[in-house]
Amino acid sequence: MALLALRLGHSGLLPAPPLRRHRQRQQRQRLLVSCSAVSDGGAAVVWFKHDLRLDDHPGLVAACAEPRRRVVPLYVFDSRILAGYSDTRLELLLFALKDLKLALKSQRSDLLIGLGNAEDAVLKIANEVQAGVIYTEEEVEQCVCSVLANVESSLSNGSFTRGNPPEIKFWSAPLYDYKSLRQLSTSRNQFLNEKFSTTTALPAPTLPTLNVELDTGSLPTLEELKVFLKESRMAQDNWVPIKSTSARSILKAALIQRKIKSNVSLSDGDGENIEDITTSAGAPGRKIAGSMFASESSLEVRGGTDITLDALDAYLKYLEGTGKASWQELHDKVRFAETRDGASFRTLFGNAIQLGVISRRRAYQETIQYERDRNAGFLSPFGYSTPTVTSAVDAICSLEVIDIFPNIIFNILPLSPLLDSPNNLFVHIKVVLALGIEIPSIH
Repeated sequence: MALLALRLGHSGLLPAPPLRRHRQRQQRQRLLVSCSAVSDGGAAVVWFKHDLRLDDHPGLVAACAEPRRRVVPLYVFDSRILAGYSDTRLELLLFALKDLKLALKSQRSDLLIGLGNAEDAVLKIANEVQAGVIYTEEEVEQCVCSVLANVESSLSNGSFTRGNPPEIKFWSAPLYDYKSLRQLSTSRNQFLNEKFSTTTALPAPTLPTLNVELDTGSLPTLEELKVFLKESRMAQDNWVPIKSTSARSILKAALIQRKIKSNVSLSDGDGENIEDITTSAGAPGRKIAGSMFASESSLEVRGGTDITLDALDAYLKYLEGTGKASWQELHDKVRFAETRDGASFRTLFGNAIQLGVISRRRAYQETIQYERDRNAGFLSPFGYSTPTVTSAVDAICSLEVIDIFPNIIFNILPLSPLLDSPNNLFVHIKVVLALGIEIPSIH
């Protein structure tokens, strides 16, 4: 098994108390689009998580804004961040990281690869490159926020050769142009009726040459990554992936373990005893050279920013026809993915957007530009001209709203009035997600 550059042990977590984490989130500095960097004589570490791109990356723009400053890109395989990833998303993650690494190398930079707890990896790299600042994306998921809190604690308590610990600067790339979360309504419909203007995506910056005497590391294979995540599962974690074990077999094992005698026999419909059966996702399809997909049976666009933007272009032009083989393949996938009106965009591009291969505002900007080009620069007030444009816009805006509301709940509003309101089901759901109440996911 290939070794990664930064194989780090699983040290005990350092969770901050909820109120402390709440105050930390309130105090974090959000980077504006201008992204003016402060010169402090140290290197800038750009810690990638769900933002695997160079295009429209405010943190990277800020890191590169200071002349003659070293910029050190870093990605850490942290089991807590990857815990909810399906095998499909893990494979797409590796495709995206490979493309990101190649894109950085084309600018004589590179992506440092870490494996283990993020607080250990970030502390180690910050010391070795003498970092003065660390740029990373602002997060809303409770488990990732907890990791960020641990990283902040590790840095504040660590010792550094250059003296002071590096400053962490959080950035975001919101689709809507709002000044403060306080001006946003907690009602989804009212929020949509506000019709905020959209922000503009940033171009990819030019990176300085990466001159560090470090082994940048290599990416693991999918099987190596799955083994790592399996080994990282904590002993007290009793969650069992539903994709690999039947629900009845889990129940039967629990009954046997507790030595509960039951008169009801657990059997299948034919009267046979239920065994612990591992379900199969089916044989993988054939790999296609130059394809936008991982295999012939895949419905998710794979790869980096350029491939994904080309796939988006093909998707939007579905009704126009094409002679390009790769576009024809995508059009065939659209017909399979459109299980209901608008479902195809989320199926094809959902993982790419969640991994940050393209930003939501870049996808939105490309979609609206295509609609303008089709209509001589005009946007009709009666709706969009093609179903693919409608599907793309609806999905992108919905994903943006889903990310905004946990921020409102955490940073602005007391929880009790929200929980006492029986009518706002949307807020109820977001409270559950924002508080990190674990809901089993089916991959």
